[in-house]
Amino acid sequence: MSNGNLKPSGLREHFESKHSSHVGTSLEAFKLRRVRYDQKATLSSYGFSAPGKPLLEASYKVSYMIAREKKPHITGETLVKPCALEMAKIVLGEEAAKQLSQVSLSNDTVRQRIKDMSEDITAQVVNEIKQSPAKISMQIDESTDVSNHSQLLLSWDLIGSICTDGAPAMIGKKSGFIAMVKEKAPHVLTTHCVLHRQALASKTLPKKFKEAMRIVVQTVNFIRGRALNQRLFKKLCDEIGAEHGVLLYHTEGRDVDIIQARGKVVAFTRKLPIWSRRVESGNLANFPILDNILIGDGKKLSVEIIQEVKNHLEVLSTNFEGYFSDIDDLTMESSWILNPFSFDISRMSDNDLSKDDFIEFQENPRKKADFERAGMDAKHFWCEQISAYPSLAIRAMHVLVPFTITYLCETGFSALLNMKSK
Repeated sequence: MSNGNLKPSGLREHFESKHSSHVGTSLEAFKLRRVRYDQKATLSSYGFSAPGKPLLEASYKVSYMIAREKKPHITGETLVKPCALEMAKIVLGEEAAKQLSQVSLSNDTVRQRIKDMSEDITAQVVNEIKQSPAKISMQIDESTDVSNHSQLLLSWDLIGSICTDGAPAMIGKKSGFIAMVKEKAPHVLTTHCVLHRQALASKTLPKKFKEAMRIVVQTVNFIRGRALNQRLFKKLCDEIGAEHGVLLYHTEGRDVDIIQARGKVVAFTRKLPIWSRRVESGNLANFPILDNILIGDGKKLSVEIIQEVKNHLEVLSTNFEGYFSDIDDLTMESSWILNPFSFDISRMSDNDLSKDDFIEFQENPRKKADFERAGMDAKHFWCEQISAYPSLAIRAMHVLVPFTITYLCETGFSALLNMKSK
């Protein structure tokens, strides 16, 4: 039945006009009749039967596609099915269209199909989490849905680490989210999103640079503010042969583990003094766009601007050291996790009970072959060691599993808000 046929007023009118003899019959009486129908297969004798497997599968497939594209549930009934019937009628004939019309895509059916698939996926994920010997990692962002409600559906016993956006509501020492988590689950490891820390450290621009950045932000917002502006901007980019034609508010975040993040941050902070010395000597190789503009115009940077850039790079280096002060705590751990067979065992304390297992592990030639075959995929390699060397594997995963950015969390909330706003 279509969604329109299920309106209470329509059902009441149909019941009173077509089944007037049953007006006044109690709900219990109808339930009793239903039990008798089911026992005697009365519905089947009247031609009612459950949908066949292909029809049911088609209904689920279309419902899945509607959910994936974040479209309203009623799309199946008002758009997808009518289009499919027209195409079947034109290309395959009336008989095919008649068979296709049996695929149920009403608003309530699509909603139930999506709910069934969601519950099934949730059950599978929860089952895998419960069976995993290692704790899971979470991304937490200071966001709520359109009803101003936070979304969290996991037991703290299953969580080993949390990555937050670093907002005061998250990391406040007394009433912050992390402080409350530590009271309930002291074992949870907390990390601050690397991208948020980078943004905070980069905000200390000199006054002249801030003005330039303000103009850039205003320009981006103006172009992205209206669809017409975006189309005109794309046309302009095409006319001048620009490499890109679309402006993004942000770039997609690719998650890396803490060890990789540490390497990138340390490498960047080590480069900053070198860049500063190059700028001081007039070498702008690290700022190629600026360098090309100056060469094209036949100009050079003023001494004042050079000093501004140099000062900014020095401040940036200091800020990075402050915001990433905890990044060096992983130096020893990262060494044996990434290079277990070249790691100097004497660096481990004799009081570390994992040292015995590690010695046995290093002397296992088969594990060395497995490690070489795994290449640089440390996560995959240590996951495979969970049964043979559980203490080492769990300790390695405790470092490798935690998220370093909250990008997935933010995109998830964005999708949730989009669906709830429709």
